[in-house]
Formats: sequence, C-alpha cells, structure tokens
Amino acid sequence: MIKDKKIFILGASGGVGENIANLFSEHNSEIYLHGTNIKRLEEVSNQILKSNKEIKIFKLAYDLSSNSGLEDLISYLKSNQVQIDILINAAGIFNVTDFIHESSEDFHKAINVNFISPMLISKYLIEGMKKKSWGRIVNITSSSAYAGFPNTVTYCASKHGLLGFSRALHSELRDFGIRVISVAPGSIKTEMGKKVPNQNFDSFIEPEQVAKAIYDLVCLDKNMVIDEVRLNRMKYI
Repeated sequence: MIKDKKIFILGASGGVGENIANLFSEHNSEIYLHGTNIKRLEEVSNQILKSNKEIKIFKLAYDLSSNSGLEDLISYLKSNQVQIDILINAAGIFNVTDFIHESSEDFHKAINVNFISPMLISKYLIEGMKKKSWGRIVNITSSSAYAGFPNTVTYCASKHGLLGFSRALHSELRDFGIRVISVAPGSIKTEMGKKVPNQNFDSFIEPEQVAKAIYDLVCLDKNMVIDEVRLNRMKYI
C-alpha cells in the first residue's frame, strides 16, 4: 500500500485514468487530476470524495495536444511549486487512418499528447523526486510499442518512443530511488478502444484491471522492481 503521497494523473478523465485515480485516492493526501474536459474532471473528483473526504484534489484542464496547452500546464506546476511523488502518464490520442492521408495537425496532436507531454512533464517533476530519494513515473505505453499495425502509424511510433523513453529514464534514475515503469496493455474497453478496427470489443481488457495492475506495480517498494510489463488479452476472437 502507498500512503500519504502526492499523485498526478495525466488523462484522469479517461477509462483507465479514472480507475487509477479512484485507487490511488484511497490512502493518499493530494491528487492532481488532468484532463481536457472540466466537467468530467468534476465527476471524477466527486466520485473520489465519496471515499476520501480529506483528500486535496486539484483539477487541471489543459489541452496537451497544443504546445501552448503543455506550456501552460508546466507554467502552472512551476508557479505553484507543485512537487509530486507519483506521476501516471495515461493521456493518449489514437488516430485511425492511413498515414499518407493523416493531416499534419492530427499527427502533431498525437505526438504531443502521447510522447512529448509525458517526457516534458516528467522532466520538470524529477528534481522534486530526487530531493526525496523516492518517486514513481508510470508510462502507459501499449502493445503497439512492440509492433506496427496498419492505419495506426503515428500511434505506434509515439508508443515506441514512449517505451524507449521509459527504459532509458529508468536506467538514469534508479540510483536516485526513482522507478520508471512502462505498462503496455493490449486493447482496453474504453472509448478509445472502440476505435480499434476489426476487433472483438468484448475480448478487450477491463480498464479497472489495468488500473489495479498499475497500482500494484507502484506499491512495490523493496528490492524488487518490475520496470516493464505487458498486459495481454486472454482471447482475440
């Protein structure tokens, strides 16, 4: 169990992010919920308060698909001197189109959310973790970080990049007591998952199970570390 930590969840209004928020809020003191829709963040916040009325909740509505949105979020963190113990990078954009017809705008939005934002937000928060000699950065990659699929070229590329970032950063930070964990789920039963073509949605992984796996990985706090894990479906038909 992880107690009395400060949690920051990018993509807290999505299916996996919301479940992660509920799990980590039970025993911790502060939670920062990021999303693009303030109404959804309010809903997640209200749900959390039903089980933990004492927790401090900060709702951060920023669109990370634009450079200005990411800059504004980092500016908020700096101006409020936010220090975080556990960062969960769960935000994502899933474009389904053949690469040659994907617009430049959609390409840049997906790369910003899936790859650049986790890197730059981690970069800012690492110094605070180093001071405590304790920290967790969880990057939700994907089965697409290990393969390539048609009509999802940008998504696959961004997840390959995020996996490489996780591996290298874990090697760089482990001596400072900071664990960087890559969690790569297969297709999940979320709104994003509904975009996956030619697949049986009923066979997809439940978001609450992904959240529980992430929670358990973060709670490992002795000599063993699982820095990379893949979560696969039992059936594909």
